[in-house]
Amino acid sequence: MISIAGGGGKTTTAFCLKRGFAERKEPVLLTTTTHMRRPTGPEVLLEDSETEFQTKLKKYGWVIAGLPVENGKISSMPDTFLEKRILEKISMVIEADGARCLPVKMPEAWEPVLHPQTDLFVGVIGLDALGQPLGEICFRRNLAAEFLEKDLDEKMTWEDLARIAAAPEGLMKGTEHIRRRLVFLNKAEGKERIEAGKKIASYLQERKIGEVYLSSYGEEERA
Repeated sequence: MISIAGGGGKTTTAFCLKRGFAERKEPVLLTTTTHMRRPTGPEVLLEDSETEFQTKLKKYGWVIAGLPVENGKISSMPDTFLEKRILEKISMVIEADGARCLPVKMPEAWEPVLHPQTDLFVGVIGLDALGQPLGEICFRRNLAAEFLEKDLDEKMTWEDLARIAAAPEGLMKGTEHIRRRLVFLNKAEGKERIEAGKKIASYLQERKIGEVYLSSYGEEERA
């Protein structure tokens, strides 16, 4: 079970991970414990139907599942649905919080919503936040401003992103029990972002946060 949290490319990361399982012919479920944009396609399951799930999984090798809610999104499936997938040993990729398409997030008290049987945590931060005003690029911006002791109009530095990524009340919130943790520094495009990403990676590795990767997705993956 892989749970993904943060901002700056969670959904794209989830779909890329899903595709990796599918290419190896391993059955996989992509879902959410909160809300995510409602996907389209024949492999999408929008009801708690065991028959439909098994039919789609057999036909396509993977399923995206969630219950429709307002604003064109889906919410989590019932706990019993996930428990059945665990018993069946089906791999799961789970989007565990939302950031409204912003590159950085500071979680609230109830976030992220991590399933207790998560094996791998992936925290995502968008490097396109660098040099941008905190108030424009951060979800839960007031929490971030208080944590960083910055004004909303101050620009984000690599040190700011590193602190959020490393903090137990930031990107790593609630992950202490998870066996393996990864950080994706996404949108590592151009010399300036790559150099900043390397500095953030060194900062996190010194603090033994987990494995750190610089990532960038092409236009096809973003779509």
